[in-house]
Amino acid sequence: MAIQLVRQIIVLVLLFIQQASAHNASVAKPGCQEKCGNVAIFYPFGIGTGCSAEKRFEIHCDTTFNPPKAFLSYSNLEVLNISVLEGTIHVNNPVLKDCTNESKIEQVISFQPFKYSITENRFTAFGCNSLAYMIQNGSNNIGGCTPFCNNKTRKQNSCIGINCCQITIPPVFNQFDTSLKSTKSGDTGPQCRYAFIADKNWFGNLTDIYSVQHMEKVPAVLDWKLNRPCSYQLCSKNAGCLNFEDTETSCSCYTGYAGNPYLPDGCQGVAKAGCPNKCGNLSIPYPFGIRTCSAETRFEINCNTTFNPPKLFLSYNNVEVLNISVEGTIQVKSPVLKDCTSESKMEQVISLHHPFNYSVTQNRFTALGCNSLAYMTQHGSNIGGCTPFCNNNTTKQHDCIGINCCQITIPPVFNQFNTSLKSTKSGYSGPKCRYAFIADQNWFGNLTDIYSVQLLEQVPVVLDWKLSRPCDEDVSVCGTNAACYVSTAYSSCYCYPGYARNPYPRDGCQEIVCPYNSIYCSIKKRKKALIVLAIASGSGLGVLLVMAVTWWLRKALKRRKKRKLKERNFERNGGLLLRQQVSSSEGSVDTTKLFTSKELEMATDHYNKDRILGQGGQGTVYKGMLTDGRIVAVKKSKIEDESKLDHFISEVVILSKINHRNIVKLHGCCLETDVPLLVYELVPNGTLFEYIHDHTEDFPLTWDIRVRIAIEIAGALFYLHSAASIPIYHRDIKSTNILLDKKYTAKMADFGTSKSISIDQTHLTTRVQGTFGYLDPEYFQSSQFTDKSDVYSFGVVLVELLTGLKPILAPRAHDEGRSLATHFLMTMKENRIFDILDPRIAKEDRKEEITAFANIAYRCLNLNGRKRPTMKQVAAELESINMSYKSPTAEQHYEEFEYPVTDQLNGLWDLTSTSMSFSTSNSVKVDVEPLV
Repeated sequence: MAIQLVRQIIVLVLLFIQQASAHNASVAKPGCQEKCGNVAIFYPFGIGTGCSAEKRFEIHCDTTFNPPKAFLSYSNLEVLNISVLEGTIHVNNPVLKDCTNESKIEQVISFQPFKYSITENRFTAFGCNSLAYMIQNGSNNIGGCTPFCNNKTRKQNSCIGINCCQITIPPVFNQFDTSLKSTKSGDTGPQCRYAFIADKNWFGNLTDIYSVQHMEKVPAVLDWKLNRPCSYQLCSKNAGCLNFEDTETSCSCYTGYAGNPYLPDGCQGVAKAGCPNKCGNLSIPYPFGIRTCSAETRFEINCNTTFNPPKLFLSYNNVEVLNISVEGTIQVKSPVLKDCTSESKMEQVISLHHPFNYSVTQNRFTALGCNSLAYMTQHGSNIGGCTPFCNNNTTKQHDCIGINCCQITIPPVFNQFNTSLKSTKSGYSGPKCRYAFIADQNWFGNLTDIYSVQLLEQVPVVLDWKLSRPCDEDVSVCGTNAACYVSTAYSSCYCYPGYARNPYPRDGCQEIVCPYNSIYCSIKKRKKALIVLAIASGSGLGVLLVMAVTWWLRKALKRRKKRKLKERNFERNGGLLLRQQVSSSEGSVDTTKLFTSKELEMATDHYNKDRILGQGGQGTVYKGMLTDGRIVAVKKSKIEDESKLDHFISEVVILSKINHRNIVKLHGCCLETDVPLLVYELVPNGTLFEYIHDHTEDFPLTWDIRVRIAIEIAGALFYLHSAASIPIYHRDIKSTNILLDKKYTAKMADFGTSKSISIDQTHLTTRVQGTFGYLDPEYFQSSQFTDKSDVYSFGVVLVELLTGLKPILAPRAHDEGRSLATHFLMTMKENRIFDILDPRIAKEDRKEEITAFANIAYRCLNLNGRKRPTMKQVAAELESINMSYKSPTAEQHYEEFEYPVTDQLNGLWDLTSTSMSFSTSNSVKVDVEPLV
């Protein structure tokens, strides 16, 4: 009974502490729960009765999930994030999917009283052969789009009209129908079609836009406002109240103040000390400044007082400044390209200087006016453009949804380009002139009449900016409590977690209380917290205090023990070695993500056996799905002793240096688990070994496909040997390490034995490693691995593609088993290559190309490494075959190469009953199962 009473008292004390901390945090209403799982619940929203400003802002916290999830009580929509600064709420929005040929599918969506954000969302149609549109009031078509289909276009990761299209959505958009149907034309995109409204920033940050195929819901942004007039005094001190139509209101902190404008004292009141902080109506935050008050010359501002009110201009190019944000953006005026002729073509050259670039996420390239074709070129190449639909019955509109007006996103790193505008010669009823420009999408979306642009010579545009000084300069770039991040040759400053405001001036970052995963944080008061509990007399309260202290100490010790375990795992799994490799590789792995063990457990369903993709000598690979929807392969390395850790670290460092479409991409790794983990892109269609040796009708290996695969892998190896920043030797090239993605594009994998070398190095002296049947005889004898050793292994793969035989041939009667390389060389020497061709290609009339292909493989297998071609030469010769090149050496005699085939080669590679009994110094790995 006494113990139960003590437990109840402890619970009451903890609740009292929680209420006090919630009050200081200025997040939720005092006495209310401020978090649900990873989502911070900001007032006027609240969990439970009485904690929200209105009934429709009430949140239900579902604790059956781990972590708990937040839902709007009235509609059961999952809440992902709440922002009182922007007046938005992020929710999970359903995806409309159609996998039929000619059907029409409709979806009715109603989110009253919330409205879709016009500026933060995009209506998206995904997949070729699709027509997606929106209907309101049963029959009123209010917008839609159809992606272009192009059989020659490679898969892209941006939505610019090819297999994917996007449009803005109309205003006051909270009840509508979405329709999706087939256009009955051929397509090369995914088999299904999709339509959805999604957060444009979330969609723009997807590493693979095709991952949407695996999602039932996507994030979307809803606008919200209070349904009370300003006379109710809803807002904080130092905050203003804005009235909207339909008696809706919102609060915002005054300029110079920041915080939650809905809570009492929520708004708390940033140029370099001693410098002007305003020009006219505009603030000038550091690192920008007037004359010597700026951090760099390019950030110098001129305040022109001849205007009333005064106006801001960038001093170096006299461009008018409209707004400056310390979050790395500046809004300026940009020229409009105008054409009022019939058939002329007009061009405009636009050039920005570093450290300024056009913002990819906040701008749109816009063509206005029917009978217009607007496009962008860079270095002579067309990089994007659009043509509006013409509708003679269409009146003027307030939004750009493809009719007399079209918009597209702009490519990244976009600071020098040409804009072209010309007539398409078709009839139209729009304005007489045509216009092309890049503009701030929020500004354009708020225009009451988009045709008012006809009267403007300049429009607002958003530029990204960074400091051009490196982080390691003697003079600190950032203020106190701020971190410096380098991107290429430029740097940016960010306040440390727990701090906010301007990170550039000294003491610009102020301490905050910041709930996990929230966009907005409230300012913490600059005074010590009051004592939460008043100590009363009595021994009972003393015992309670001792028990509470003991409980907290135990919890702290458990947290410390868990943290120490992760640190030990990090060191044991090669974390220190990885840091050493990073420092010696000029920080090339800085962009590789370090995943937590919890993330990968969730991704692989706690390493479910049903998720296993393959097992090999260096570990097990699982299929997983990350929280952002990406499908990945998680490699659980098999490291039995610390001497093998260098294989794992080698694979991380090597792959982080590589950026090639035919090489498996490394997303990141995890070092805090018992065994180290690697996270790769998933390559779903198995290995080349399976398609060569296990015949399948699903994907027949025709001659053209074999040549294409050979060209792709040759190009990847040429990149590793010559084009990468540091030459890299793969050291384990084989058909089981060549994977095929969903488009059957070949990708090189398994870099566990790879080595990078300095440019002046010609070879590596190492313990012999490789796979039997692919190993270079010269390397086996000398233990010196060169780029020509990779060439030899690639030659064996070429022979596999040519003959359909395995690298080790099965023994025949009165004969010993031997390697495929030996058998091929003997056959070439006897001019009998067509006797051993794969029957699947022997029937194709490609004799000259097959002979040229065999000749390349023959040269790659030369026992003298110096006489083998380089991978650059191999790639070029294979490409010539692909272009129907008829080799002039197709009929040459192979005796002109010095090949002691019958003696030396058979002695090294013929398989006998004792052939695997190598000395301890020359151990060879036999592994034919893929790891990725």
